[in-house]
Amino acid sequence: MERKPSGIAVGVAAVGLAAALAGCSGGGREYALPGKVCDVPVKKGTLSPLLPDGEKLREVPGGLPGSRSGCALVVDRARILTVSVSSVDKLYDPMAGLESYKFSHRKRIPKLPFAGKGAVGDTNAMISTECGSPEAEFLIVDFIIRNEHVSVKQRRKDLQHFAEAYVPDVRRTLKCRT
Repeated sequence: MERKPSGIAVGVAAVGLAAALAGCSGGGREYALPGKVCDVPVKKGTLSPLLPDGEKLREVPGGLPGSRSGCALVVDRARILTVSVSSVDKLYDPMAGLESYKFSHRKRIPKLPFAGKGAVGDTNAMISTECGSPEAEFLIVDFIIRNEHVSVKQRRKDLQHFAEAYVPDVRRTLKCRT
């Protein structure tokens, strides 16, 4: 007597095969998250939402300190996050007309957890803050995100969260006094 598999058995086998194939296809995040971005420590959980799944993450050179420096994070072959830090002579307002070219749908960040001014757009953020160190009287930290893996609303929220957490560590790295 020949036995035929039941519909449930066939369904379970199909789900198992699909899961196995998905694991072999390279889907998901196969890279480790860095502890630093541009030589600045990153708070756990703030960077991950900005990065897509992929096989390899690398940082394109930059680093602090300097009058203008930065780096980019590349996932596989796509530049996803660019961070630049500039030493400037005054506190710039990211909501000023001269800064509008950087933004799409710019909105002020209402309360930064440190002294300064900030704004976030659909694909970028800018934070301007005092520093008071010999290397930098004031700082501008610019962020550009080029990832479409989440909604614009979520991307803006995640980018603002990352910027608010990252800039205090930039300030500590540069030994800001104010």
